[in-house]
Amino acid sequence: MFKSILEKAIIISNELNDDVKIEHLFQAIIDEGEGIAIRILMNLNINLDIDLRNPAQFFSICSSVNIGRPF
Repeated sequence: MFKSILEKAIIISNELNDDVKIEHLFQAIIDEGEGIAIRILMNLNINLDIDLRNPAQFFSICSSVNIGRPF
């Protein structure tokens, strides 16, 4: 499963002409729709119906789990 998530993150970053960043990994995890990472996010009451490629929405997740800005 990790390999498919990483491959999806690479595809997302390539579509944006960008390096792979944490927001691409989060989007790939959400797109995957299953696994421990999704269960953890759901247990943290994270709204998974968002587009993490949108910086404002991505930072809202970071602040909701109190990790601050990722960079």
